[in-house]
Amino acid sequence: MAPLAGFDPTDPAQSEAIAEATLRPPLLALGAVIAESDVPGIDHLPRPDVPPTRGDAAAVLAAAMGTRPGDLARVTTPINAVTVLHPAVDPAGPNAADDPERYLPDSAVGAAVTAIGTLRPVDIYRLLGVRVTDGRGTGVAGPHRAGDLVCLTVDTAGTAWRGQPKDVTITVRRAGSNDVTLACPVRRADALTTQLWQVPDAVGHAEFSLFATIAHPTAGEQQLGPVRFAITITSDE
Repeated sequence: MAPLAGFDPTDPAQSEAIAEATLRPPLLALGAVIAESDVPGIDHLPRPDVPPTRGDAAAVLAAAMGTRPGDLARVTTPINAVTVLHPAVDPAGPNAADDPERYLPDSAVGAAVTAIGTLRPVDIYRLLGVRVTDGRGTGVAGPHRAGDLVCLTVDTAGTAWRGQPKDVTITVRRAGSNDVTLACPVRRADALTTQLWQVPDAVGHAEFSLFATIAHPTAGEQQLGPVRFAITITSDE
């Protein structure tokens, strides 16, 4: 995952960032308890001496790629024509349900790692949803008054690639209106937060689509989204 996310795993200065971006989500998905200040390690796992099951692998891969839901059915579905984890061959027949408790052979793990390396950056980093927040990231409950200035926090999943907030541009789109382009002064591994956004003069229920354009270190600009959100807007009078 690290090379795909644009990291250099041979650079010691990047080792902690690599761990944060690539190890924390999968380990948490498997039940690890990791302090916010700690670099993730496999010793946090609750059953380190037990071979991983197919269900374990599905949770790890789904967390690393940001897919929902993180189950076998989703993870064995091709992504951009790439199958990361192949369905198990069941002697009961091709229509038998994949057993999440079946242990995963090393060969399947190796094949999954190889497959992940062929995915695009946008296949492992995704937008989940949008929250209206203030400048400190605290949620702002609606309805929202036309003309008010708020921030939009976009929750993300998967493996965020290396970069700075200046590498991110957020576009907010509403039918019948001009697109609004916003800078992203705050970027975390699990969220993007915009500069102040002015609530439009559209009283009532308003629906929006949001896109994030993010520069990748080697692949150039990549567009994530759209993710849709809706707010209720009241008059500014």
